[in-house]
Amino acid sequence: MSLYLTAVLKKSQKEASSLIRRNGKGRPTDVYGSENSTNVEFDVMDQWTSLFLNMEGNLARESSNLQDSFVTMKELRENCKIDLERATKTPQQNNT
Repeated sequence: MSLYLTAVLKKSQKEASSLIRRNGKGRPTDVYGSENSTNVEFDVMDQWTSLFLNMEGNLARESSNLQDSFVTMKELRENCKIDLERATKTPQQNNT
């Protein structure tokens, strides 16, 4: 995972913890059926959904960049191979 995605994940975790503390106001947040608990749950789910959608976009861009780099490297490799073959030909072979 890239450093950016790791930072985004840590930030989201901190924000979720902060949201739970802020909405819980010292009360347990696992009281089933309470309106506050439900709101916190929805807020955290929204944050995680946003995080994963953001990660999906970042991973798609990273994948595309890697694919582009791979194609460039293949072309460079082929060019180097051709240049090496030309450079290692003897003068006799160059005339034919």
